[in-house]
Amino acid sequence: MKNLTLISYIVLFLLSLSSHCLADEQSFKYPTAADYPAIPKVAKSAADFVPKGWSILGKASGDLNGDKVIDEAQLRRLTMKVYSLAEKPKVI
Repeated sequence: MKNLTLISYIVLFLLSLSSHCLADEQSFKYPTAADYPAIPKVAKSAADFVPKGWSILGKASGDLNGDKVIDEAQLRRLTMKVYSLAEKPKVI
């Protein structure tokens, strides 16, 4: 009887935990295109592609697409205090 009671409590706990996780996921607002800045198509340097209020977290350069022209890929992060730390959108 004690085992059945313990199992019942565990099942109830897991059900309540899963419903709590689903509620958190439903309240999360995914970023839309309007949340990201416009990035220029042409610039004098790679740094000019970084919009105001954003910083570069990391970058890689080389012939990334095989066209014999040096490319640069940047990972950028919003630095303005518009979002909470967990919600800051990133652009690759």
